[in-house]
Amino acid sequence: MTPRAARDRLDGLWRRGCAFLGVDVAVMGGAMTWVSERNLVAAISNAGGFGVIACGSMEPDRLRDEIRATKALTTRPFGVNLIVMHPRLTALAQVCIDDNVGYVVLAGGMEDVSIKITDQGGGIPRSSVERVWNYAYTTAQASDSTESGRDVDQLAGLGYGLPLCRLYARYFGGDMNLISLEGFGTDAYIYLTRIGTHEEYIL
Repeated sequence: MTPRAARDRLDGLWRRGCAFLGVDVAVMGGAMTWVSERNLVAAISNAGGFGVIACGSMEPDRLRDEIRATKALTTRPFGVNLIVMHPRLTALAQVCIDDNVGYVVLAGGMEDVSIKITDQGGGIPRSSVERVWNYAYTTAQASDSTESGRDVDQLAGLGYGLPLCRLYARYFGGDMNLISLEGFGTDAYIYLTRIGTHEEYIL
């Protein structure tokens, strides 16, 4: 694959992420407490990525100052990471609303780290929801795989992604669920336990 072809493929893969975040490259800075502050966040955003302020244990006034200081350093999009166990979570969320922060990332829970992934790809009929967990069940057309002559040394689109994802989540003591609205889209919920009290599945 040539560099130009590789770049075109990368642009195709992260086009939706870039459009959603309003950035040049779909690279999100990790929210690291006392590290992901105004200077690092602004530098990431100014470079075309998506910086994220790590609120950590900040009080609302401190977070407000950090958001405004970041805005003074960049006009590009950035977000704020809030810890759901913070005793003043509601007040912190209100600070983000008042200062027009367009993106808030929530992290942490007493038992699980939870991830929600949403699409608007038309959804899945109720009669087919359980089938998506079957290996090799796919809605991809044959022309998208081997019959097209394309190199298919990848599993994407061949009916392995969802069952493998749930398998890995369960192996680490978590789970994965889907809620789909036919004609609209699908929400995927991934739960990963943060408490080491689960025995791993034997594969």
